[in-house]
Amino acid sequence: MSVYPIGFSINKSKIVNSIPNKTRLLSPLIPGNLSTYIYNNEEDYYNNYKESYFGMTFRKGGWDCMRHYEILANNCIPYFINLDECPEYTLTNLPKELLLKARELANNFDEQKYFSILNELFDYTKNNLTTKKLAQHVLNYV
Repeated sequence: MSVYPIGFSINKSKIVNSIPNKTRLLSPLIPGNLSTYIYNNEEDYYNNYKESYFGMTFRKGGWDCMRHYEILANNCIPYFINLDECPEYTLTNLPKELLLKARELANNFDEQKYFSILNELFDYTKNNLTTKKLAQHVLNYV
């Protein structure tokens, strides 16, 4: 018997159509810091990521969570703390090497490199991280 990994995914309707104007380097929402949970609706929550170059994320209860996909779907790069410690067979649907490369940009920001990586991540999100793609992936193994 084999085990095939699956993970979270996001509905295609939640993925933005273009790159929004970036007005801040890092989203003010810090996972786990309840004082930064200031959004009362989904639109404001998503706008927070749209306006940010990076959105902080990390392992909390487990490695995978919807927050990673929400950040990516809003054309924002996850600043993924401790991603280099993630086990090999965990987060298998995410482009970990590209996310690690993107994280380095936060320390030595280059806008041209940022948008190059953002475009790569956004294409990856649209082509691999939707609910439809995950369902197709699961059905391929049935």
